[in-house]
Amino acid sequence: MTISAKYPAFFIIPVLAVGVVTMIASFSRRTDNLTSAPTTLTQQTVASTASPPVTPVAVTVPRKNRVSSDGSTPIASTAITPRSLSFVQDGLHNCGTVAMLISWASAYPREAARLVRRQANGSYLVKAAGQATVVVTAANLASANKAGVVLAPRDDRWSEIVLTAFTIRQSGNPIPNFKTIEWLYAGDIGDFLTGRQCAVFDIKPEMTDASGRLKVGAPVTPVELEKQLKKYQGNPTVAYTNRRIHIWSVLGYDARRKLVRMRNPRHRQSLSMPLSTFRQKFQMIVRLT
Repeated sequence: MTISAKYPAFFIIPVLAVGVVTMIASFSRRTDNLTSAPTTLTQQTVASTASPPVTPVAVTVPRKNRVSSDGSTPIASTAITPRSLSFVQDGLHNCGTVAMLISWASAYPREAARLVRRQANGSYLVKAAGQATVVVTAANLASANKAGVVLAPRDDRWSEIVLTAFTIRQSGNPIPNFKTIEWLYAGDIGDFLTGRQCAVFDIKPEMTDASGRLKVGAPVTPVELEKQLKKYQGNPTVAYTNRRIHIWSVLGYDARRKLVRMRNPRHRQSLSMPLSTFRQKFQMIVRLT
């Protein structure tokens, strides 16, 4: 039996029309899929097109912001710079102590930067090599300022803290007696800072005359003096003037130009002194070994 016999023509024509429309629509959708980008990315597509993962970069925290295991943080002034070495002798007769501190901090800036730590309670810990930790309080620093232990910029108390700790050690008492660091041998603070002793070289021998007055003898030869200065390169050194009236920091020696780089602890600037002048004006060299 044929389809036309089973179904009337008015029924077959609409059915065929619907089928043709459906086929055209389906073909059109396939064509669109081939010619246009998908509007939604699958998870697999995202994974294949995403940028490779970025490796985290380690960030170094500045030393002055690091927290120590005991909760303390280094104070900003412990980072020794030429500016923070601008402290000078103030009211006390402690030129040898200040001069050796300048020389040591110049020669060992990293060690100087690790010397002082500030505590959460506002006090400071000072730990020199080979020595027990010394606690310096705000009250101690007020006393140091009143005594004139050192003159330093207001925003840089490093030298004041170190010298106060040294005074506490010299006093043998948590309450510092700043008179104990006057007229001191320069090697004493060298021992406090490093635990090492100092070597002494006499440029001119010292003696007393018949009346008991101090006399200074003839100096060593320029060749011998230069030999000693070359040995002292890089080692904290100070020089005593004739009759040991004052003490300067020795910061270096230029052998080619025969110039001694020095600094008077009463002044912030260093200077270069001819070897001949140095030999004439200074009597003794003290070097930290």
